[in-house]
Amino acid sequence: MKEQSLQTSNTEQKDETNESLQSVEPQNAASEKKNINQPIIDNINFYLNQESTEYAFLISGEWGSGKTHFIDSYIKTFKNEENKIIKISLFGLNSTSDIDSKIFQELHPVLGSDSAKLVGNILKGALSFGFKFDLNNNNKDDSSGNVKFDKLDFFGALTDHSKKTKQLVICLDDIERTGIPQKELLGYINHLVETLKIHVILIANEKTILDNDEKKTYVKFKEKVIGKTFQVKHDHDEIISSFLQASKCKPLLNSKEKIKDIYLLSDSKNLRNFKQSILDFEYFSSHINEEYLTHSTFCDLLVWTFFSLNIEIKSGMLDEASLRKNIPFSLGSGAEGAARDIHKKYFKELNTQIYSAELWADVFFNGNFDDINTVTSKLAFFVEKVEDQQPDWVKLLSFEELEDDVFVQLREGLERSLDEDIKDSPAVYLHMIGLAIHFNQNGLSNINLEKLEATVKKKVNLIGCNELWNKEELNERFSYNGTGFRYLSEEDPRFISLRKIVTDKANKEYKNQQKYNNKKSLALLSELILTSIKKVDIETLTKIFNKDYHTKPILETVSFISFACAISSSKNFFIKELATIIYVRYENSRFPEAKPISHYLSKELSFWRSVQKELNKNISDSPPLKKYTLKNFNEGAVSYAIKQLSSPD
Repeated sequence: MKEQSLQTSNTEQKDETNESLQSVEPQNAASEKKNINQPIIDNINFYLNQESTEYAFLISGEWGSGKTHFIDSYIKTFKNEENKIIKISLFGLNSTSDIDSKIFQELHPVLGSDSAKLVGNILKGALSFGFKFDLNNNNKDDSSGNVKFDKLDFFGALTDHSKKTKQLVICLDDIERTGIPQKELLGYINHLVETLKIHVILIANEKTILDNDEKKTYVKFKEKVIGKTFQVKHDHDEIISSFLQASKCKPLLNSKEKIKDIYLLSDSKNLRNFKQSILDFEYFSSHINEEYLTHSTFCDLLVWTFFSLNIEIKSGMLDEASLRKNIPFSLGSGAEGAARDIHKKYFKELNTQIYSAELWADVFFNGNFDDINTVTSKLAFFVEKVEDQQPDWVKLLSFEELEDDVFVQLREGLERSLDEDIKDSPAVYLHMIGLAIHFNQNGLSNINLEKLEATVKKKVNLIGCNELWNKEELNERFSYNGTGFRYLSEEDPRFISLRKIVTDKANKEYKNQQKYNNKKSLALLSELILTSIKKVDIETLTKIFNKDYHTKPILETVSFISFACAISSSKNFFIKELATIIYVRYENSRFPEAKPISHYLSKELSFWRSVQKELNKNISDSPPLKKYTLKNFNEGAVSYAIKQLSSPD
């Protein structure tokens, strides 16, 4: 039969972001806001009110567009005692007999009702089930443990209109995702519609069906069997509100409008992905300390960045490598194609970046939340606050919202601070420099930029041992700086030059501090090794040598004299245990990438050579058994370590 072409809106003005769903209430004609899917609802109602039918009803749309949600909402609010709607997902089913099984399972709970007692002979095949039930309402089991469906005419009974029985409606979802061969499935549907006169509603991504090799078969089937085709639409405002209704996450509920904006910007039709993103955010935010989630500005930025990135990742537009390269946040990082579009859509006008691209990549691709609270605590929203007031440089980042007198006062304070010795962290100092340059170039300040440049160079060179300048390594290429805000003049040549000066100095201080920390740590570790030998602490030594530091040269700072003396004074059984630890440490097979141990631990070679010489001195003065044990240790474990470390890298 020829299909009736019906659309809920002008197809020539098709809005792709609107091809989805709306939670429907078919019986609520008095709704204040017109239901965008009302034409579909009216047509389904008309279709189901027909006692006999010769065609099926198709609801089409792309995956995740809301087809299933639409029909579920319709069924939930459907009120007609003369009809029973049975919805079956074909996903994972491999034969039409699987559909029979699903239908039977749906009907089984009501087999004691008047209509169910009439059932028999289902469809075209016979299926066996292990259910027991009473068909005659006589409290006797009418099954012998197995029931043949060819003896139970479900559809014959439920569609016999001479009797007052329920009219069965079969709704088949996921048509294009089933494992049932297409010809077998289409023949099954045709039998339901033409032979049994069953009302059938089909839910499918028709585009996918038309793209496969059996397109011609489907087209002929559709022309004959499907009478009406619709694509559900949705009011994005309403559907996002419905998604958020079940959430108890305050940042989500408070950022509803921003979430709607992201949906429109994403141009995504996949509402399933969007709903999953809501669940993903709930899990993600559960790892952030509650105190941070009370800050409205931080939460707005958190929601915006998370959803923007997550939607693009789920859509396949953003991969891990591109994210780690900072591409979504900066056009200057080699962004091309889809990644460049992501920057334009979500972040081009955003003067904030709360987390580094590396951290976001760890969150999305590794599920790693370990550093989230540490990094959050360092954001400008949560540090440098006096009586809960924002620092002046943060206020100046929003200078367009200030009145003139307040702006002048804050700007003059900024310029005075830049003329004084540096008291702020590198990131904050760069924010202040960026503000001064921006104000000058936009006629908002008369600060002399040449003088500013000279002052910055001078003040930076004077930085000595400063805790604010040796905490972390900086990257001059990325916009992320740990404060939560991007630099106002980050593309200005003068700022780029000064940023390099500040970054180089900060990184130098950081490396110096790391060297000091490492030296201090090694000194403590050396002391721990010697103490563990004296205390016969095999567990600690195993952990140090073969777990925590198994690829790190740690013995070069240990006194070989003290080490040899401690071993010489140890119990014989402990010397044997220590030998085992040494053998394990220097096995080549323990090291990754098939590299020899000398690649990692060559700096320990001189230590073991010195230990061997020192032990030879001690052996001569030892009792016989001790002499024997030390000699075996020296010629065995120590010689093995020297041999392994002497191998070419």
